[in-house]
Amino acid sequence: MGDVMKILIIADSFKGTLSSTQANTVISKAILDTNHTHEILTFPIADGGEGSLSVFKHIYPTLELIQETVKGPLQTNVEAYYGIVKELDLAIIESAEACGLSLLSPNQRNPLITTSYGVGELIINALKKGIKNLIITLGGTATNDGGAGVLSALGVTFKPNSNKLYTGNNLNEIESIDFSTIHPLFNAQNITVLCDVTNPLLGNLGATHIYSLQKGAKINQIEPLEANMTTYASVVENAIDCNIKTTPGSGAAGGLGFAFKALGATLKTGIDYLLTETNLEEIIKASDLIITGEGKLDSQTLSGKTLKGISSLALKYQIPCIVYVGSIEGHPNDYKELGLTSIYSLSKTPKELNNTLKDPEKSLYDCVKATFSQKKNR
Repeated sequence: MGDVMKILIIADSFKGTLSSTQANTVISKAILDTNHTHEILTFPIADGGEGSLSVFKHIYPTLELIQETVKGPLQTNVEAYYGIVKELDLAIIESAEACGLSLLSPNQRNPLITTSYGVGELIINALKKGIKNLIITLGGTATNDGGAGVLSALGVTFKPNSNKLYTGNNLNEIESIDFSTIHPLFNAQNITVLCDVTNPLLGNLGATHIYSLQKGAKINQIEPLEANMTTYASVVENAIDCNIKTTPGSGAAGGLGFAFKALGATLKTGIDYLLTETNLEEIIKASDLIITGEGKLDSQTLSGKTLKGISSLALKYQIPCIVYVGSIEGHPNDYKELGLTSIYSLSKTPKELNNTLKDPEKSLYDCVKATFSQKKNR
């Protein structure tokens, strides 16, 4: 890599450590410290999950951040932000702001009791400001409540107890749902929901089996959570007279995708939507090298995540694409379908991962610089 190149750096966040913007900055510095003549463009990106607001700020420079106090994942108050683009009559709500995994310490994470209620409160707040159009991003949540919390906040009525907040551990107690009581300002036709993954609600590839462990569930809690979600899904589908649990993205954010689909909102793959809105395809086409990254390369990467969206475009235009990750699940060969030129992991053992987490900026910088130093000397 001694020749001067146009390099596009478009890393996702390294969850819990580096934001997309921070990761991009570190990678850029490491490359320029090796060869300052490269032409580098950095671009913040997200897949609809954590960090999406900053990407929309990049798309809409006039976006104004609004701070509100809402119920957090454990029903205690949290300060959450959402964005308004006044000239478009548009609000952008990032679910993780109200019920994100990052709001809880590891020992607080428990998908049996966490709620998405605060997301619904943000929606109502935006609607009361007269906003007509909503983009809601899913991903990075601490919940597995099937969106029951959001529905409650929006005014949907659950029986037998309309005053009870239903979560992962008691979804099976819901006997019926009345959508006619929803807030009068809510109009699903004006709502676009961006999912960070394409998983269905139920089954081995569903919300509970794939994501509940990282949200704090124990192995012996997975089946009860799945059973509760299955009962809840049946009640919802009976109420709307439609089978939606297999819809791609219905399993996003612990079933938030399912709830919004039940309301009639449009579900889209977050990364595809954002790549289109940012005109990134043209930028990728004009680049000599694409560099991306994320915290962990795993099976979720293949389910609509940022890295898959970027690598697909790089492959389409035959642009080399390399990725830096905090760690890899399995073997690099497991990800051949992504068409990546190279995969570099900051850690190969649990001990190395612990060291990486202590100083993620240095670990990423050192890895990138070592990579480009080697290639420059070839």
